[in-house]
Amino acid sequence: VGIAVQSDWDNRHFSSSLSLNVRRLFEFLLQFESSTRSKLATLNEKLTVLERQLE
Repeated sequence: VGIAVQSDWDNRHFSSSLSLNVRRLFEFLLQFESSTRSKLATLNEKLTVLERQLE
C-alpha cells in the first residue's frame, strides 16, 4: 500500500508540474503574440510613411 501511495503522489506531482509548465508556456505565447503584433503594426506604419514619401 505504501508503494502505491508513493507512486500516486509522484504521479500527481508530475501532473501538477506539467500543468503548471503548460500554463506558463501558454501565457508566454499569448504575451509574445501580443508583443509581436504590436511591433509589426508599428513597423507597418513606418513602412507606409516611407512608401508615401517615395511616391
